[in-house]
This record gives sequence, C-alpha cells and structure tokens, in this order.
Amino acid sequence: MAGRVVLEEGFLARLERLHYLTRLMVVGGMRGEKKSRRHGSSIEFADYRAYSRGDDLRRVDWKVFARTDRFYTKLFHEEEDLTVHLLIDASASMAYGKPQKFMVAQQVAAAMGYIAMANLERTRFRVFGDRLYANDTGYLRSKGSVHKAFRFLEDLEPQREARTDFRKSFETFAGQTKGQGLVIILSDFLAEEGLVEGLKRILYAGHQIVCVQLLDQQEMEPDLRGELELRDAEEGTLREVTISPRLLRMYRAYRDAYLQQFETTCRRLGMSYIRALTSEPMEEIVLQGLRQTRLVGRG
Repeated sequence: MAGRVVLEEGFLARLERLHYLTRLMVVGGMRGEKKSRRHGSSIEFADYRAYSRGDDLRRVDWKVFARTDRFYTKLFHEEEDLTVHLLIDASASMAYGKPQKFMVAQQVAAAMGYIAMANLERTRFRVFGDRLYANDTGYLRSKGSVHKAFRFLEDLEPQREARTDFRKSFETFAGQTKGQGLVIILSDFLAEEGLVEGLKRILYAGHQIVCVQLLDQQEMEPDLRGELELRDAEEGTLREVTISPRLLRMYRAYRDAYLQQFETTCRRLGMSYIRALTSEPMEEIVLQGLRQTRLVGRG
C-alpha cells in the first residue's frame, strides 16, 4: 500500500531556508550556488591569464600591471546549478517495521528533495531494488514541481519479492547519469554483497554521495524470546531458531560491528553518512542529520 507524503508547513518553511553545500565543481546552465570548472563572470577569483585582444578591460588587474608592466586578466569561477539525485531503496527489507522503513524513506526523500527544488536545483527521484527501476520523476527544478515529486513518492511501494542488488543498481545509475551531482541514497543498507563496489562505481563517476541508513527499533534491539520460525525478508527462506540471551548478545555484537564498519567505509571513501531510527521525529532525522554532516547551510 502506497504511503501519503505529508510534510508540515512549518517544517517546509525551515527546509526552504537551507541550501546544500557540496565539494563538487559542476558545470550547468542556470545560475545557482555551486562553482564551475568553466571560467566566466562570478564573484570568486580563480586564476590569471595573459590579456588577449577583445578581453573585457574591467577584468584587467591593474595592480599586477603596475608591478609587472604586463596586462593580465582575472579569471573567475562561474556559479552554476547543482543536480541532486535521490535514490530510494524499494527492496523487500524496506517493507519491514512500524512505521515501515519505506514510508519513512519516502518522507525523508521528500524533505531532502524539497531543499533542492526550493533552491531551483535540478532534482530527480529514482527507485532501486534488484535493479534500478525505469520509473522516475525526470529532472525537476522549481517549487512548482514539488507536487509532482510528492505524487511520485506517494505512488511508490516496496517490491516485496525483490532482493537488494546494490552493485547492479548503482552501476546502471552511474552509466546512465551524465555529469556530476549530489547523490542521496536512502536504504537500510543491510545487504552487504556488492554494496561497496556499487558505491565506488558512483564515486568514480564523479558524484558526491550521502548514505542515509534507516533502521527499525526491532532491528537494533529485537524483542524476541524462545522458539521461533523466522523468515528472511528478501530471500523468503524460513529458519527455526531458539532466541536465547547468548544469541541476542551475539546478534548485538554482529550488529555493532557491521554498522561501525559501514560508517567507517563511508567516511574513508569521502561519503557522508546519516543513521536514524524510523521512530525518530522526521525533523530530527532530516535537519539534525544534514547539519551533523555539514551538508546544508542557511540563507
């Protein structure tokens, strides 16, 4: 069942005052907040080159001329627009939890995408699971596109038979996506196979990555005891287990080791990392998470 994307007006107003800060040097077509490798008219100095006939005399550095008796033209970074990609994990494991992890991912994606659209950044929402799915919003760029984005998110459902194939999904994304951008991935990241390889493929394409790991309280602290039959959310296989205090201690040790390893890997590769429980308030997940990773600024 699809979930409704509802963000309170006060929350949207707070999001609207933010903008993304990135390390990217991107080339675009409209004036935005990010710096381009092309040299043109802007406010940030880049370099000098020898004056050529036809250059704008307003760009001549007369102080340098006074010292060297030679004409040099100042070069500036152009300010350009940022492209923001939001990739939402719709695999079977995301259907787990109360509230459902996928529904929280929809809300977080809406909030993070709203920041970009409110700043006229090119914004695209896509979905992956066992592959990168073809349905997406295309590139949106205005507050007027918010309703289209939210309708797209509302119509999404987790694919209850789909396993997460990070390598295949991310390789397809990197191969299909031109230029550089900020890639925000919303997932539980609980399938290890191919995960790091897939993330590296996106990094090698020149993108900046933000991993938003959403987990349910039961995944962190299972409230289970006794003889149980457990079903793998993605494999569908059943297994009879006896939940004992010793088994729970082993689970917690494995959980902590995996989460720490994944976070360390993200930071080592230069990716931003946000971890949140689905039970946390939406404003805390988004605003606190983005500020802790220094991904947003005000104004």
